[in-house]
Amino acid sequence: MKNPERKRINGKDLLCLFCGEEEFYEHEVKMNKSMLVFLDIEWLGQAGKAYICSNCGFKHEFFK
Repeated sequence: MKNPERKRINGKDLLCLFCGEEEFYEHEVKMNKSMLVFLDIEWLGQAGKAYICSNCGFKHEFFK
């Protein structure tokens, strides 16, 4: 995993919702298929980005 970095999402600086940290590790994620079936939106099964707080480990996920 790369070194943690500050992230900007849609023009806003990302801050951890739990501890307020400003640096995150980034990786790609896929939405849970069973959740897509439950919500009747299987066609949305695309990848998103997850940002993991470098301080507390809280995971922030973003899908388009």
